[in-house]
Amino acid sequence: ALPATAGVDITVSPFVTVLLDVMKSSVLRPRVLTRKAVTQLSVMIGCMASGKLVHCEDLSRVILLAAEAVSQHVSLLEQFAAEITSNMFPALLSLMDAPEGDTRFMGLKIFTDSLLSLLHTLHLVPPKKGAPHTPSSQVYQIIVHDLFPRYDSILVDKDPIPLYALKLLSSLVDAYPPFLQLLEKTALIGRLFSFFELDHPNNNVHNVKLIRYVVECKTIDKRIVYE
Repeated sequence: ALPATAGVDITVSPFVTVLLDVMKSSVLRPRVLTRKAVTQLSVMIGCMASGKLVHCEDLSRVILLAAEAVSQHVSLLEQFAAEITSNMFPALLSLMDAPEGDTRFMGLKIFTDSLLSLLHTLHLVPPKKGAPHTPSSQVYQIIVHDLFPRYDSILVDKDPIPLYALKLLSSLVDAYPPFLQLLEKTALIGRLFSFFELDHPNNNVHNVKLIRYVVECKTIDKRIVYE
């Protein structure tokens, strides 16, 4: 067992192994996966990101498989949206700083799959000052303050990480076009155009769509395209 973390006592190995097994059962899944279980799973992902499980490769693999199983069930994502957006999403993004490429990919994949499944339920706008926290406001803050600052390094990571990142970015701009103005303040638009070559491995349909959005956006300074 690991010591208590963030007020949650996690006996890791039995909990995650059982969780992974019951996620395969439509009968047991809703009985076992509770708000507390989602929070515990998020804490364990955070333990991975902080290096507390650096010598526990098998355990780390099972934790990620359990999180991936959660990401594949839209009804569970919607039911536990508050816990997932406030606890699991930040933990998954922290995996993008891991030294292992496979861990970075799984963190981004689970984050992407979960967020894209929830997008239709979210209202992505800047939260008003003093307004109560909601899954929508949590996700907006995570995207702006945790995800976008990492995006340039994500786009130059090993395959297939950039391809997943382009898919996510394209979907985010679809859901909230003003994100383009935020991208203008970073190096990301220049990075997208650096991919815009016929034989570039990252010039997929999502990158082409993003390029089109940039070109059609009237508020973006087009000089950035030619720099």
